[in-house]
Amino acid sequence: MLMSGLFSPTVLAQLDARTVQVDFALDGDTVVLVDRRHVRLVGINAPERGHACPAVDTKECTPTPDEPLAQDARRLLQSQVSKKTVSLATGEETHDRYGRLLAYLRLANGHDPAETLLHAGLASVIAIPPNLDRLAHYQKLESQARRQRRGLWGHGYFVAKDAQSLPVDLTGYHFVRGRVDRVGRSRKYLYLDLGPKLTMMVARTDWERYFDFVPESVLHREVEVRGWIVKYKDRLQLRIHHPAMLEIKRMM
Repeated sequence: MLMSGLFSPTVLAQLDARTVQVDFALDGDTVVLVDRRHVRLVGINAPERGHACPAVDTKECTPTPDEPLAQDARRLLQSQVSKKTVSLATGEETHDRYGRLLAYLRLANGHDPAETLLHAGLASVIAIPPNLDRLAHYQKLESQARRQRRGLWGHGYFVAKDAQSLPVDLTGYHFVRGRVDRVGRSRKYLYLDLGPKLTMMVARTDWERYFDFVPESVLHREVEVRGWIVKYKDRLQLRIHHPAMLEIKRMM
């Protein structure tokens, strides 16, 4: 039986203070409440569902397929929360840039549904400050799933991509592996280049608060990073906010 990690007293107080009813799971990390609000689960990211184009569309539209295991993740979350009354705790940051509520959920039995997704390997851990309350517990669950190659950890699609050979138009959430060959700085950001195509960015304020090593210590080291890739001018950029999104590989 999967054992729940303890919620902090702050989160427990928030959870006990708010109950909501879930209508359905939109995907593996987002639910829709009966009042039509969308809630994005804090601390995890599930494979993305694709989207179809409307039958009548005046704008250019390119349909996208589901990522592998996206429907498995949605069905697992749906089986836990659909038509259920749950306790909800918003993160310290309450909404994302899409207007979705950022929150932890707790079922009537005290269980956090995000734990089940991590245990099954149908979601990965993300760390976006200041919503870090359950990070250490979620990391333990992910590590167990990775060791046993459950879900996405046993699927070739989710193997970390080589930074040297990334497609120039790659975007979205990915795992990338490469060697840091340059460290740069601006007034607001640190830039770590992983080859000629991809730059990892960290705000100076995030580095000073959460990272306990100097940027130059990873120069020429191999790293694995996870996060959302965007295209900026002629390069790809991946911004992280916390060291939990970065794994420094051991030197041989």
